[in-house]
Amino acid sequence: MFSRLCELPPGGLVVPVLKKSSEPVKWQKYLTLVDFGFLTYSELLNEVHRYDRSDSRRLITHLHRDISRERAFGRAHLYVIKLVPVRLQGQLPNFQVKGIRGVAGLASFLARNKDHPYSEIWYCRTQVDDTVFSVAGRWLFALGQPTRSQVLEQVWRCSPRMLESFNERSAWGYARASRPTWGWRYSLEDVHSPHPNKQQQETIVEEFAESLRILENARHKIEPFVRFLESFGFTAFSLEYKIVRGKLSIIDWDTPDDIKVLETQPVGLLPTS
Repeated sequence: MFSRLCELPPGGLVVPVLKKSSEPVKWQKYLTLVDFGFLTYSELLNEVHRYDRSDSRRLITHLHRDISRERAFGRAHLYVIKLVPVRLQGQLPNFQVKGIRGVAGLASFLARNKDHPYSEIWYCRTQVDDTVFSVAGRWLFALGQPTRSQVLEQVWRCSPRMLESFNERSAWGYARASRPTWGWRYSLEDVHSPHPNKQQQETIVEEFAESLRILENARHKIEPFVRFLESFGFTAFSLEYKIVRGKLSIIDWDTPDDIKVLETQPVGLLPTS
């Protein structure tokens, strides 16, 4: 495994950070996103708030404080709390909070998962109020599917995890599109609006088209990472993203063997700018 290096401070000295092997696998995966230039190490530290398992009371206090402060500015956020073990990296128990009342259920969530082997509790937040463009999605790369090698699913104002429970009665917007490969136009396959009227449906289609444009404009960063994952011979893998106020963030990735990926240094595949 390779070490993570911070950004260059004034004077040009390189400051080493903890080796990946000393961190939870989920954190190692996030550091890989830093390696490929999707965000800086400082941005990662600001994005993911980490607490020891024994520090849940401090986490709850901080959530109350953050929600109250943001509400005072008229902003609403979705908070996703994850229970993170050292070796597991996917399908982690999670709890979602949108307001002060929601925090009250966190203690019960922790009690229900008291036997889970997690060592840390993390939370991330995403602005989801109606005044901002806020979407999240999953980009599936399916090799060997010539007409649908790239399938993209997106939800509105919620977590990508909500894709797993989507159905026609879901109270959030949803869209799906596919294409054969890079450079091709997407074919729209499905659109769902929680408000069954033509205007809302058209808004979702327009915003989905804007999301696809934003993702395509980031191809110079995304494609090298996709090529890196393809080099392991996986038949399918995925990226998760969110777009808030027009800013794209690649927030996670999943393969059939994440450990194998983490043990390989992507020499020569990192973007140069």
